[in-house]
Amino acid sequence: MKSNPKVLVCPDKFRYFATSSWLTGVIVQCLTEAGIPTLGCPLSDGGEGFLEVYGSAIGTRDRYSFVQDALGRSIRVRWGVAYVDGEKTAVLETGMACGLATIGGAQNNDPLRASTFGVGQLIRGALSVSVDKIVLGLGGSATSDGGAGALEALEPWVRLSDVEIVCACDVKTKFLDAPREFSPQKGASPSEVLLLTKRLEVLRSSYMDRFGVDVAQENMTGAGGGLAGGLSALGARLELGVDLVSSRVDLEDKIMECDLVITGEGFVDESSWDGKVVGFVSELAKSYDKPVVVITGGSSLELGDQLVLVDAPDSVLENSPDFAGLVGSRLLAWLDQAGF
Repeated sequence: MKSNPKVLVCPDKFRYFATSSWLTGVIVQCLTEAGIPTLGCPLSDGGEGFLEVYGSAIGTRDRYSFVQDALGRSIRVRWGVAYVDGEKTAVLETGMACGLATIGGAQNNDPLRASTFGVGQLIRGALSVSVDKIVLGLGGSATSDGGAGALEALEPWVRLSDVEIVCACDVKTKFLDAPREFSPQKGASPSEVLLLTKRLEVLRSSYMDRFGVDVAQENMTGAGGGLAGGLSALGARLELGVDLVSSRVDLEDKIMECDLVITGEGFVDESSWDGKVVGFVSELAKSYDKPVVVITGGSSLELGDQLVLVDAPDSVLENSPDFAGLVGSRLLAWLDQAGF
């Protein structure tokens, strides 16, 4: 390792403990105070924090709309608008409208009733200011309705013909697999998972009849509980959120210029290498022979010396000084052991 190494810090969020931007700032400050040259680059895979990260990258200005949350209650939701390459672009985040966090977690959810209607309202709000393009982060939803609610809110669909919609997907899951893979963490019982799957099968046929699109065939259509599939039936383009964000913030160039990469997320498992930030960053850094450190609150994988565990207790609040102290102390200990 160089005597004066340059470190790139590019984590995703720690759900319930830290946003990506806040965590990046904490680590950058910690390493800078220790005399280590450090560059921060917060990332998102399309889930919670997407608006903050992607919006900051393109310089959005805040807008607000009143929409329904996943359970039909009126809430005020922030979104952003910016001019990018001559196009008026809106950046929206599904989780802010029908997110699990918005309704207080899975214990407060009604998986069979949870709807993406509010996301459709949010898109409609962007259309009302005559945008050319909408970039929508899909992660963090409380829903498994296959986008039925959103499409209902968007009728008549002809209004979408002149607007490009890009869905930033945080998973590669297919449409019919969404309930089985994600509904349990949204509060669904085994019987409800089966019922939600049946509903998506019916919805698949409906989309085929109405739009001539088989949403069950493509990867990523299960993102947002199938919201990606519903919007793709209307012509939306599906992309991995981490691809969208990383290209916008020039992540590859930043990795090429550094000596060590620090990334992380709340929990690391096999899905972290399936369209998520940790896997994407690790593979990209590996292609340039850059060592990677993964900070996480827990892991089901054996990553050896690459892993720095920050097992925060439940009493630690999101973006709190206590959590900052945990992150800083664990990371500095790892760097010292590694010879920094």
